[in-house]
Amino acid sequence: MTLEWVSGIGTAATAMAGIAATFFTARYSSKNNLRTIESERRYQSLRATLTERKVMYVRMLHALEEFYHTLIILHRHGYGTSVPANGLLTKDIHDLLIRNLEIDLSIQNIEREMELVAPFEVIVACRHAFFDLREKTRTIADGGEICPDPYENFLAKAVALMRLDLRDEAFDFTSPAVASTQADMRRIYDLNAPVSAIRIEIEQQAS
Repeated sequence: MTLEWVSGIGTAATAMAGIAATFFTARYSSKNNLRTIESERRYQSLRATLTERKVMYVRMLHALEEFYHTLIILHRHGYGTSVPANGLLTKDIHDLLIRNLEIDLSIQNIEREMELVAPFEVIVACRHAFFDLREKTRTIADGGEICPDPYENFLAKAVALMRLDLRDEAFDFTSPAVASTQADMRRIYDLNAPVSAIRIEIEQQAS
């Protein structure tokens, strides 16, 4: 009787130990699963944010480039010199000025979006490039000459910061790598590309 009782106790203890082991294993596994799920959720959220930033960065760069090209065409048409800024405007120049204002507003709208998700340094770099283009607009209106610098320097800084932001979420924007990447982008802008056939035609018409 005693042996049966002891045996029963041993069996019960073994069963309880098995149940406890199963419980703690399940609990540990559940915690691991929750950690894995949370880690995956954070990763997907990070990827979605970076994708959103990339889309906005591309839109911003396109808008800045279009802004700059409208200025170049206005300049080639003689806006501010042979065509006084406050005088009678041709339809072409009037349309270009309207487009310039539309792009200006578009850039401001993109900036509002960037302010929610983009690093401060990227927003500042884009704004410097934007303000320089606005200043060039005033220069053309006053009959002055414009040159690529410092706009392309500002643009190189903006692109460098964008690239570094998309490459590493925790990147240190004060790192010397920023200046290195900016220099690389500046060399890209310095490469000579074939002149657009449309620009050649516009210059011929302006002359």
